[in-house]
Amino acid sequence: METIRYQLNNDQHLSDIHIELDDQAYITHISADTGLGKSSWVMDKLGKQHNVVFAVPQRAQITQLQACYADRDDVTFYYGGHLDEEPTGIIVYRLRPVAGLCAPVPISGR
Repeated sequence: METIRYQLNNDQHLSDIHIELDDQAYITHISADTGLGKSSWVMDKLGKQHNVVFAVPQRAQITQLQACYADRDDVTFYYGGHLDEEPTGIIVYRLRPVAGLCAPVPISGR
């Protein structure tokens, strides 16, 4: 897995810089502070170039994205077993923690 880092100036957002992704990479993890435009970049730039499954950690983020992108017919929202319609270009869903994924692994003694 390749890691690419970008340094933003104080007044920049992700949409202000050119981000080049490998077309063969199927998983892209974006990590940045709140308010730097991660969701906007995925919805407005990446989603218009590629089919995207956009996993967000909070149900409130899905609600906010639904309000902002309600007019787009290329976005499908999936949450709590609810699927708006047949999925299209961008699928937004809530990423739920996998039980036990971060739990301590028991080590048996000999």
